[in-house]
Amino acid sequence: METRELPLSELLEEKARSEKACRLAEKDPKLAFVLAQQVRDPWYRCQVLAYVAKRETDVQAKLRIIQHAFDAAKLTNEPNRIVSVSSWPIEVLVEIGEEECVEKEVNRLLHVIAAEPHPTRRGDAILMLLLKLVKGPPKSLVAVFDAFLTACLVGHGWKRDRNLRDAAVFLGQMGLNREKDMCIAQIENQRVKRQAIKKGSAQ
Repeated sequence: METRELPLSELLEEKARSEKACRLAEKDPKLAFVLAQQVRDPWYRCQVLAYVAKRETDVQAKLRIIQHAFDAAKLTNEPNRIVSVSSWPIEVLVEIGEEECVEKEVNRLLHVIAAEPHPTRRGDAILMLLLKLVKGPPKSLVAVFDAFLTACLVGHGWKRDRNLRDAAVFLGQMGLNREKDMCIAQIENQRVKRQAIKKGSAQ
């Protein structure tokens, strides 16, 4: 298990290595995959692998890379981080229409985030999943929305209200006005609520 926190200087090196792999993915996804696997920080490795998967044209190779991305995400250890960064490979699965895989991974990730004790951190991670499901399976979108709203119902504070606002705008863009209104109704800060109503209606 990769549990050691890297020093800042090494994290900057990891970031640079990740960016190099992303640039390479535009021309040679297979070579970029090799470089991406050398990224030691699991957060960065998951992100860059998802990026490489987007550029890979062979579907089976793409799915293998996505699995490597999920494996890297698991090594971040904390439920919030695992689910947040896993939203990257989820987005790729959605883009290629792998609905069964999306449903399977979303169910797994909802189980993972259930272990996060802090409702705002739980809501943060679930919101990231929600935003990646624009064209995902309706069943998964509903499950993620329900988990998000449940987390928000037991939380308070500016970050929770901001998450509800962002979710409301996203849901409004998708034409899910009932769900949008449910989010707006839970926003406690009146200024943020007005922002949600204005942005959620300007679609």
